[in-house]
Formats: sequence, structure tokens, C-alpha cells
Amino acid sequence: MKELSAPERSTRPDGSAKRKPKYVPSMMEVGRIVAICRSGAVHPVIAASIELTVFVALRVTPAAAALRDGFNEFEGYD
Repeated sequence: MKELSAPERSTRPDGSAKRKPKYVPSMMEVGRIVAICRSGAVHPVIAASIELTVFVALRVTPAAAALRDGFNEFEGYD
């Protein structure tokens, strides 16, 4: 195992690293998931855990994927 090393990172012709596009569900899909969970078709404990996962993922993903360049600077905030 000591002789193993990580493979070189692949890059695009412009020099930037490859990134796989992230799948983002539409609001219709999210609404369908929540509606099924609330309909009683799924065990209440499982439904609650799915809803919690959906709501947490909706809040965390945009925050985790945010880039500093995407923010605008406001005057008065240091």
C-alpha cells in the first residue's frame, strides 16, 4: 500500500478540472415526495425521515455549493 499513489487529476482543454454536474430535482419532484410521505402511504417514521432528509438537503446543497464569486458586495458590511 505504501507504493500506491493517487491518479493525476484530469483537466479540460481550458485547464479547469472536470466537474460532474449535480442533479437538482425540480420543485414538482420535491412536492411529489413530500405529498407521498404525508399521504399515509408510507410508515410515519419512514415518512418523517424522508421529509427531514428532503428539507435538510434543500437547505444544505445551495449553501455547500455556493462560490465566493457568486456573491455581491454590499456597502456597510465589513
